[in-house]
Amino acid sequence: MTTITTTLKAGGGAALRAPHRHHHLQAAALALGLAAAGTGGAQAATPPALSSASSCFHTTQGLIARAQLDLGAESPDGLFDIYQGVTYQGQWAFRNAQGQWVVLPPSIGVVPVAQSAVRHPQRTQGTGASTLELSLNEPGLRNAAALPGLTLFVGYGASGPQSFADLLARGRFGVVAQFSGSEAVRDNCDPVPAAGGGGGAGGGGGKPPAPADTQAPSRPAGLSLAQATASSLTLAWQASSDNVGVAQYEVLLNGTLVASVASPGYSFTGLAASTAYTLAVRARDQAGNLSTLATLSASTAAGAGPTAPREQVGANVLASPGALQLGSGTVYHVALSGSDANPGTAARPFRSINKFISVAKAGDTGQVHAGTYVENTLNNPHVQPSWWFDGVGVSIGMRSSGTAGNPITLMAAPGEEGRVVIDSASQRLGIFTNGHDHWQLHGLRIENSLEFGIGSPSQAHLDLPDEGVLAIGWRIENCLIKGVTPTTQGNTAGIGMWASKNWVVRNNRIVQIGNLGNRISSGIQAYATIQSLVENNYVEAAAGVYLKDHFLQSASPRTTYFEFEVRHNVFNVQQIGFLSSIKGAPNVESGSNSVHHNIMYGFGTGEMNNAGVSGSTFQPGGAYRFAHNIVDATGTSSNALLQIADHNDVQSQGNVFVGGSLTYNFIAGPGTALTYSDYNVFSGFQMAMDRTYGAPGTVYFTDLAAWQAARAGAASTLKVVNPDAHSRTSGAEALFMDRAGRDYRLRPGSAALGLMADGSHAGPFQRGTEKIGTLATYSAGQ
Repeated sequence: MTTITTTLKAGGGAALRAPHRHHHLQAAALALGLAAAGTGGAQAATPPALSSASSCFHTTQGLIARAQLDLGAESPDGLFDIYQGVTYQGQWAFRNAQGQWVVLPPSIGVVPVAQSAVRHPQRTQGTGASTLELSLNEPGLRNAAALPGLTLFVGYGASGPQSFADLLARGRFGVVAQFSGSEAVRDNCDPVPAAGGGGGAGGGGGKPPAPADTQAPSRPAGLSLAQATASSLTLAWQASSDNVGVAQYEVLLNGTLVASVASPGYSFTGLAASTAYTLAVRARDQAGNLSTLATLSASTAAGAGPTAPREQVGANVLASPGALQLGSGTVYHVALSGSDANPGTAARPFRSINKFISVAKAGDTGQVHAGTYVENTLNNPHVQPSWWFDGVGVSIGMRSSGTAGNPITLMAAPGEEGRVVIDSASQRLGIFTNGHDHWQLHGLRIENSLEFGIGSPSQAHLDLPDEGVLAIGWRIENCLIKGVTPTTQGNTAGIGMWASKNWVVRNNRIVQIGNLGNRISSGIQAYATIQSLVENNYVEAAAGVYLKDHFLQSASPRTTYFEFEVRHNVFNVQQIGFLSSIKGAPNVESGSNSVHHNIMYGFGTGEMNNAGVSGSTFQPGGAYRFAHNIVDATGTSSNALLQIADHNDVQSQGNVFVGGSLTYNFIAGPGTALTYSDYNVFSGFQMAMDRTYGAPGTVYFTDLAAWQAARAGAASTLKVVNPDAHSRTSGAEALFMDRAGRDYRLRPGSAALGLMADGSHAGPFQRGTEKIGTLATYSAGQ
């Protein structure tokens, strides 16, 4: 029998911490029958995949558990991934390939494999062999009193990215033992019963298990470079020897494990041209023993064009704000039971929000108590009338500014978040500012607005911003913006942050934004912004974020700003997730933007995602980073998932693209350039480079293999050699837990799991700890 031995680092609770829920393992729990398992004594289940099992607490050797996996129903030519796991009070841990026990986080994560590409016992033991023996031992765990209900299980699946899904689908697992906490400690433990035996807790009278295999395989000999191209290096070596049998060879690139193979020989692909690498290989046997490394230094050949920068795309650019901090000024109160003749104290509050606006100065706070406030600056005696464009009136119009360290805050009174409604009756813009700085809005419901829930006017046709009238340092958080009616002018948004700088729009819900069709309505729209952050919002509109019009830092030399970081949002939109365009002559080109870790879905009509406008009168736009997003085109019309024009440094990494008639749509022009694309997942695939509408010249790539073989210069907009060398294709339904139900967490076996170079995942749930959409602190209502 082939033996795999491991150590369960659970003694004294050192590795198994407080319980967590693992939603991605609920299917495993149900399949394994653990959810309803009892705790009355050690037991062992023996479904077809497990021919026998035993467990025992030994006086000197601690916990000993043995099991035999039965591979008799499998093809002798197959390769198998072995899983070894424990569960305790809803918490799960799996052994990884390095022999460590990994406690999984509360959200989606990779289920570690204990051994990958294990050969069938017939290939290691001879004809007729079908059982694979596994042994788990923890000398420091002398009883289960500290871990009642601890369950041990093992299983296997056909080797590959879907192996855990195969394990569940075919029931190739078994519970080795489940402990009540009162098991006896024995001087002797029974060996594993013969195949077909009943298993059980073990008892006296037997011998301790046979010692495990501890002899490592020999070092792979004859390591040599078989071939070198501009993007690949191919190794060859001689087979290693082992006292039991070599299970696989592990290959490393610059010290990082990148693959395991069953036989000698491996090709590293997707490498940079004219670059030196350190390559290595080692043998692993069935027991997990590793040989010493055989190493080789080699360089790729010169490339046909520039190589992609290995820039880390998707890292945060702007820091998240901390908890809301109020200014040091006066706290005023507003309530429907109050009077504007009152001093605005808690005992004698104002009646109108505009009364607070009229007295507010830097550092002051207006706490508004529950109720529906229908106000109009045109008939409030305490403020000057405010107008939006085209004669649209305003409900609440700001009159003063805070400072960076002493903002003015308009908020729902503590504990009354979501019960303060500013209702504009679909006749007025909700909240208006014209160059007022450092305001905080928190916990409000801004409903039934006309054109904009919150609006700040633009500085149209200015190349350089007029800092004196920019709206600077606004923070809009934990608000509901609902029901915005468009006019014939068409510019409609939940938040219109025109001519803005250093805004934070965070943890809001923006819904029911009307769209006339002649212009695109959006959750958030900016006619020029500088260094603003949009994070953890939920948006329902035609577009998620629409950036139109831009500023320059300097006209000579011509320098653009960093404009937007858009991260951790959910955009349920009809047309566009994120759109960066230009208003038209004589406006300037776009600045740099980073859009990462978002979920964008819907897209019933139109084209989406950074639909720029090309034009020879404008300079190329700034850098554009699109990383770790899910873009799911669930509509039926023609769509492009990533459309670019006049951005000359575009990098796409770690995204999951689903649907759409075009995956990438890069508009022809000297200012458009894809400089990096890799580690993406594609469900549906067609790239259009050098796109020219109504004219020949578009270069199409219709499958991933052809795209990966592309050279820089194959299209004028393609500036990278061998794009997406590490990317994958997948069926859409195999990627997510429940695509139809919008549960975009990655399901076991998803092609996005572990795809990135550091072992993290493609898509927004990169580390398993990200929160996408509104946070648990959101309380402004639906």
